[in-house]
Amino acid sequence: MTPPAHPTHVEQRVARIAAAQANVDPRTVRDDTHLCNDLHFDSLDQVEFVMTIEEEFGVRVSDERAADVRTVADVAALIAEELSAVGATALASR
Repeated sequence: MTPPAHPTHVEQRVARIAAAQANVDPRTVRDDTHLCNDLHFDSLDQVEFVMTIEEEFGVRVSDERAADVRTVADVAALIAEELSAVGATALASR
């Protein structure tokens, strides 16, 4: 896992993954793009998206937290929180 250097980088990676899964031009996916309303993700798409995000960023997203995300920005914020938690745990174990 390579933590991103900047939160914007997380958003860009999330947008790229969402665009690939929705088969749309990545330039059309912004931070306020809604996964269901704009990209037409159904429940299976959402599960696959979360699995891809977990693999890409090396984090675990609970089903409860995954159900709360609506936009690319929501996903990026969740990933940033998870990466911070992983980093804090790693520092505490030193």
